[in-house]
Amino acid sequence: TSSLALAYYGMEVTAKGNLMIGNRLGTIALRLSENSKYISNVIAVVKQYISWVSEPFHAIAESNLVGFHAGNRIGDEFSSSLNYYLHTTTCFLCGKNLSVLKEVCSAEIVRLIENKHKWFVPSFS
Repeated sequence: TSSLALAYYGMEVTAKGNLMIGNRLGTIALRLSENSKYISNVIAVVKQYISWVSEPFHAIAESNLVGFHAGNRIGDEFSSSLNYYLHTTTCFLCGKNLSVLKEVCSAEIVRLIENKHKWFVPSFS
């Protein structure tokens, strides 16, 4: 949890304008979370809210994809889906073809519906 706390603190420091310290805190948070169950959440926070200052968007999109797969591996569906959303949004900002993004997003939505994720699928009983 210390890695997640550092990530959120780094986000706050970055928002207040101290970009260098925020980036350092984000880097430390990523290193601390390498083998933790919070890796997917830390990647989402650090890459989307801190690293955009110092990294190209393409690199951030790829990191979010890593966070998506890490979240799937440990069973963190919420953070995994958040990383996937951030990945597709960042790809869109980078100029990726919308038809490709539509197909990929549709496949992920179908997977979530088939697995009946309660936080994602509304109840139609």
